[in-house]
Amino acid sequence: METEVLFNLDTKKNSNSEAVKEGVDYKLWNPKKGGIPLRIYNFENPELCPRKGIIELQAFKVAKNMNGHRRHNTSVRIDKVYDLANNIIIGIPVGYNEKEDRPLFKSFILEDTTVFNLANPDDAMKWAIVKNSYYVEGSPNADRSMVIFRVKDEEKEAELYIAKREIKRKAETIASGLYGAQLVETGLALGLDVENMSSAILFMRVSQIAEGDPKRFMDIWDSPNKLEITVVKRALATGIITQDVQLGYMYNSLPLGISEPLVVGYLRDNPQIRSVIDQQSKAKQSDSLKAMSEDAGDPIVDAKDAEIAKLKSQLENATKTAKIASEAKADEIVENLTFNLEDNEYAELLAEAKRLKLQGAHKIKDKDKLRQKVADAKAKIEA
Repeated sequence: METEVLFNLDTKKNSNSEAVKEGVDYKLWNPKKGGIPLRIYNFENPELCPRKGIIELQAFKVAKNMNGHRRHNTSVRIDKVYDLANNIIIGIPVGYNEKEDRPLFKSFILEDTTVFNLANPDDAMKWAIVKNSYYVEGSPNADRSMVIFRVKDEEKEAELYIAKREIKRKAETIASGLYGAQLVETGLALGLDVENMSSAILFMRVSQIAEGDPKRFMDIWDSPNKLEITVVKRALATGIITQDVQLGYMYNSLPLGISEPLVVGYLRDNPQIRSVIDQQSKAKQSDSLKAMSEDAGDPIVDAKDAEIAKLKSQLENATKTAKIASEAKADEIVENLTFNLEDNEYAELLAEAKRLKLQGAHKIKDKDKLRQKVADAKAKIEA
């Protein structure tokens, strides 16, 4: 029996049930001489047999001699794996044993390093067997005494890196656009002591969390309970909600829960109480926080809004800088103009003193004294 006859890897089937199903999780092989049918792994299902990526299998330890050269290669022959939980044989059928009335499965060898290109159907099926084998770390059938390989999935590593990078970019973009009330509330939701921070320090702390722990930042930002989380944090900071070692979190004499997540759930289910606690805690906020929260700006919902807010802030700062620079330049021009006018007047007085043949006039640096000397000389001539 040929692999291509039983399995066509161009078929696109997907499991939509938790229970194993014929045609989804396995194909049924009926013995020619009767007997119990065998369940053979369905390689056509791309969820069971991925068709994308490069998988590198590496031995945990490579035996070496004193010179650092390999003493021998890791070599494990494998042809099939039994999934005992679901009674499925995971193997590539390649023939038929007529005497024993059973299928034959393709065998292959795993060495120190084995690479599977999942775009190749043969490699894809081999990897489906190996990832369920006894020899690979993380396999559902792994046997601790037999595990000798670890997996390096470059495709998965690349996808995780891209995903993390995108989360970090979004977190940093959103954080950079926060100011006013949204900055304060985000700081509260992140558990920062906003009461004792200036707006600059608060912005720095929020940005540091976005840069250093972007997943935590985005989990809070995207949380459907963000409002309740913020109310709880503010109420705790202002003393509206108190914590008792035995009773848990309390609002006056009303128990809210023994942990913050339970308090958040309680306020979500009781919006009227949440609203009262929110109003009271806001009323008790310090003057500095109230001033910081006065200019809330446009609401930031996602990274796009944050980018717009960031650009607006940059534009405002650039406008202020340009205005200050323009005013400074104008002052400089006026100062230079005044200085130049004074220089011109002094030069004219010197020229007049020279015409009147005043001795030592060039030694007089005080403009008023020089002006007086010139005036006295003119008076004598007229007399």
